Amino acid sequence: MFTIRKAAFECLVLLIDTLSENTEDLQMNLLLHTLDLSPFAPGATIKLPVYKIGDLKEKFMLPKITKPGSQLDESLEFFTYFFQFLPTSVNPGFWWKTFKSKLAYVLYPKECKEVGVSKESGNISLIWQH
Repeated sequence: MFTIRKAAFECLVLLIDTLSENTEDLQMNLLLHTLDLSPFAPGATIKLPVYKIGDLKEKFMLPKITKPGSQLDESLEFFTYFFQFLPTSVNPGFWWKTFKSKLAYVLYPKECKEVGVSKESGNISLIWQH
């Protein structure tokens, strides 16, 4: 199942990269749903922000892994793939904007608060050197 999930994740990343600004809410919601942070903070409730439209239907989601330890391995592999993919993207500006608006506050809440970035704004003024 892990190989199928990984291939599906990679295809979704490539699809969104190709569509970039034309990405539909459902596609971005699927990506954010798949990037599971919960194994890195056991007991914490971590919810990635989603677009306003496009509630995910159960039929569109890949089932969560229930085997102990596997969820952490999968999350780590998905994040590794995602962050290694970004520099090779055909549209790195799109991904940087997405990272700032959807992931930065979740991954770096203290730093975002220090520079005055709210969850809603995503207006981080950083330079991405590639």
